[in-house]
Amino acid sequence: EYLETQLALFEKDHSLDLVYSDLLLDGDSPLSGKTFMETCPSNGQATFDAVLTEKCQIPTSAVVARKQALLDAGLFDESLFVVGTEDYDLWLRLAHLGKKIGYQRKVLGIRRIHSGALTANQPKMWIAWMQVLKKLDRTLQLTDQSRALLKATLIRACALHDLDQGKRFLASGNPSDALASLKKANEVLPNPKLRLVLLGLRYAPSLVIFFVRMRAL
Repeated sequence: EYLETQLALFEKDHSLDLVYSDLLLDGDSPLSGKTFMETCPSNGQATFDAVLTEKCQIPTSAVVARKQALLDAGLFDESLFVVGTEDYDLWLRLAHLGKKIGYQRKVLGIRRIHSGALTANQPKMWIAWMQVLKKLDRTLQLTDQSRALLKATLIRACALHDLDQGKRFLASGNPSDALASLKKANEVLPNPKLRLVLLGLRYAPSLVIFFVRMRAL
């Protein structure tokens, strides 16, 4: 009843241009058995700002959209296919045009999670996220509020990338690069645990690497 249930939203509200639903997550992940919206919530109206800041996250496999709305937005940017963020880019462009996005919380599909998926490559996903934000900053005419949100989101994306890189440098036994990356991450995403790691990397890097390797065993 996937299409029937999704199309019922269009029948209820003729101003809608795109609708999406919830999905059940399945596969080799701790998230298996949960729903998409349990881990990636949708709250409030799915505006440009809400999609940008991930208050509303749209799973591509649960989308039904009006053809003309997608054409007006310019369809997927094929240059982004290799990095897996072409959907996020398209939904933002569509919302920026004022197209109305709706959703329902009914589970209408299954999303398979596996280690070979593009989204499983976290370092590449952080870089791709930053690439999309920089592109939209260049190409869209945004309000002051939306541009400020975009820049704040980009700063957060860079910090998450630095945090991920720092963890990988630690795992590979590279304390100096780990310190540089984690220091940048801590400037945006400070927390007591990260500050403790930074302190250890400054004064006892060998000990920090030792504990990281012990935890990995």
